[in-house]
Amino acid sequence: MLELKYHTHNDIEWATGLGKGKVRMHRFLTGREAGGTKPIFGLTASILIRVAIIGYNRDPDFEVLAPDQAPQQARIAAALKTHHVFREAMQSEGLDPDKVPDPSLLRSHSSPTIRHRRPPKFRFRSRL
Repeated sequence: MLELKYHTHNDIEWATGLGKGKVRMHRFLTGREAGGTKPIFGLTASILIRVAIIGYNRDPDFEVLAPDQAPQQARIAAALKTHHVFREAMQSEGLDPDKVPDPSLLRSHSSPTIRHRRPPKFRFRSRL
């Protein structure tokens, strides 16, 4: 039986308000592709990776970001500051696009590592 990797990724060139750089696009097989179900990829995969990092309180066994990839918060802030569609949308909502945080001030690290913290201690008290 042929066994396929459930997770793959491609690093692609991406132009943003931060300039050109690479962005890692993840792809996960679900095991239901033969029945027409598409793999999970792109933004959906990124969101699910982030949810798993938070939910399991640990990093995945693979590299999440491409080498020198700007963190998602910085890419979003750069798009809000520089792309005319977002600037116009913000202005139409009465928001000042120039008050978007400077992307260079946002977290810039090479790993999405979250602060590892101890799980809270629960004390169960019986009312019997």
